[in-house]
Amino acid sequence: MKTVYAGKSWLQNTQSRGRRLGLIPFFLGRIKGMVNLFVIVRWELRHSGLGTYGDLYQVYAYESGKDGSLIENKNITKNSEMAGVDGYVENQVSTFRLKKASDVKDFLRWMR
Repeated sequence: MKTVYAGKSWLQNTQSRGRRLGLIPFFLGRIKGMVNLFVIVRWELRHSGLGTYGDLYQVYAYESGKDGSLIENKNITKNSEMAGVDGYVENQVSTFRLKKASDVKDFLRWMR
């Protein structure tokens, strides 16, 4: 488990077997009146024997806890649209559409 510090609070992200981890700048968004901190994480994915390669993405969302700590918003993070591969999965083209902050913000507007 790798810890990434953001100000006085922290975010936890896993490391994928030594693969390069790309942290795309975080941003704030409002969900049901609550401000959430969003982080888009990208891992390099290479499994040539399976015909799977490209980038694996995961969008994490965090709310502020009563004590000021960050608490994962699992309603967002566990949404199946918040993770995916941009590249190839078993030799089939795979496109992940939430790679940028603007993509996630547009998706959240659509979810309302």
